[in-house]
Amino acid sequence: TADIANVLAKLGASSLYTVNMVMKPANTYAETQRISKYNYEIRVDRDRYTDGTKLFKATALIHEIIHAYFLSIVDDYKSNPNNNQNLYNLNSFPSLFQAYCDKKYPPALGVSQNLHHLEMANYYVDAIARALQEYQTGIPVATGSSPQQIYSDLAWGGLNGTPVFDVNYPVGNPNRQRILNRYTCEQNGTPIAAGTSNEQRPIGKPCN
Repeated sequence: TADIANVLAKLGASSLYTVNMVMKPANTYAETQRISKYNYEIRVDRDRYTDGTKLFKATALIHEIIHAYFLSIVDDYKSNPNNNQNLYNLNSFPSLFQAYCDKKYPPALGVSQNLHHLEMANYYVDAIARALQEYQTGIPVATGSSPQQIYSDLAWGGLNGTPVFDVNYPVGNPNRQRILNRYTCEQNGTPIAAGTSNEQRPIGKPCN
C-alpha cells in the first residue's frame, strides 16, 4: 500500500536524495524537475494562487513530492550498471517517467500521454488524501483505511487536466464538479458555486 511516510522516509535528509523546494517562476503553482542524479527541485511560484489555503498548498506540495519520488525510481534504476542505461536518457520528468510507465502499462483508455499521473491515480490518491486529512485534523489516518471524501476530492483535484482524471471523472459524471469545486475553493480561498447543489467552501486555513 502506498504511504506518504514511506515516500518522505526515502527522500529524507538522511538519504542520498536531495529534494529542494524553492520559490521560482513555474508553469503552474508548483512543478518538479530533475537537476541531476538524486537531486530534484520543486519550484513553487509565489505569485500564483496567493489566496490559496494552507490545505491547497499542502495538496500541491505532496503531489510534487510524489513526482520527485518517481524520479528517484528512475535514478535508482540507472544506478545499477546491469540495467539498460539507455532506457531513460532524457532529463525532463515527463519523458523519464513516461518511459517507466510505458513499460508498466500498455497504452489504453486514451491515457498513453501523461501515464505518470496514471501511476499516481492508481496507487497514491488515497495516500495523498490520508496525509491531507492528518495535516488538517491533526489525527493520524491508518494506512489502508479510507480517508474522508473531502480529502480524496482534493487529491483527485490535483490530477485535474490530466487524461486519467477525465477517464475517471468524464464530463457528466456526478462527482466531477464536486471534485473540481472542492479543489478550486481551496485554491482560491473562497466559496465556489454558492447557493447551488455544487457549493463548496474552503476548510483550510488562510495562508498568510
